[in-house]
Amino acid sequence: TFQTAVTALRIEALADDSLTDKGPGRAANGNFVLSEVEVEAAPLSDPSQAVPVRFVAAVADHYQKEGDYLPSKAIDGVVDGTNGWAVEGNNRHESRTLILAPATPVGFDGGTVWRIKLRHESQFGQHAIGRVRLAVTGDPTLAATVLGPWHSVGPFTAADGDAAYATAF
Repeated sequence: TFQTAVTALRIEALADDSLTDKGPGRAANGNFVLSEVEVEAAPLSDPSQAVPVRFVAAVADHYQKEGDYLPSKAIDGVVDGTNGWAVEGNNRHESRTLILAPATPVGFDGGTVWRIKLRHESQFGQHAIGRVRLAVTGDPTLAATVLGPWHSVGPFTAADGDAAYATAF
């Protein structure tokens, strides 16, 4: 059980033959835009004592580079119709995965009630996930690293090492 130390939330957008274009999203091209992920955790003994879960890291197996639809956009607190995590259309039969790490492990003794809201408030009305699967883990290797004033950012993509060195990110 993961009562006191949930270190990551996995969101899978599942491709399905019943969906438009057989992709993971409901858009005509199979795409979706996940505007924001909002999570609350509460003790099983008193669900009214819910607290928000703050995520500090987001990693996805794929994201749409055109339009800057990075995985981190799904946890940035901005829901204005123009940002979120997207995966590009025309990715038929390809499920996509987003993994989110909270600032600290989350959970309560005796069990935890999770309230997970996936917001799809894109300017593109049909861009919602068609089928979703959620999972949590207590794997300590997935916990966000705390390095004091140091932190990791990225990814910073470039054509090659020379281009990366010459580019201000």
